[in-house]
Amino acid sequence: MWTLWLIRNQRVFNNSKIRLEGVVKLVKVRSQEWALERNIILEEAAIWWDTNPTSVVARSRDLKVERLFVCDCDLICFIDGACKSYDMGIVKSGIRGVIKDRDGHTKLIFSGPCSVENVFDS
Repeated sequence: MWTLWLIRNQRVFNNSKIRLEGVVKLVKVRSQEWALERNIILEEAAIWWDTNPTSVVARSRDLKVERLFVCDCDLICFIDGACKSYDMGIVKSGIRGVIKDRDGHTKLIFSGPCSVENVFDS
């Protein structure tokens, strides 16, 4: 967004001629740099950014998950919690997760309600 705002300012205040191809290229370069810096995408997947940024994000996520299984541990557990507050102080929350072995085989899947007071505790 910042890139588009700066380009807009160039057009409005300096009457600069703007080429759409240049804008698209600049947005792609800056968004790739940002995604790399924030560790959203991996360096080895970034070469495809110009062609398909959405796939690069998805592939980087998959590579990160795969790398979790390259470890010396016997079991790996992934857990997620959710919480929703309703009127009159009613809070409903739950937890779910999966336990996998070092080869990535699922050993246990679990889910159920839990007791929390707010979304930050879930």
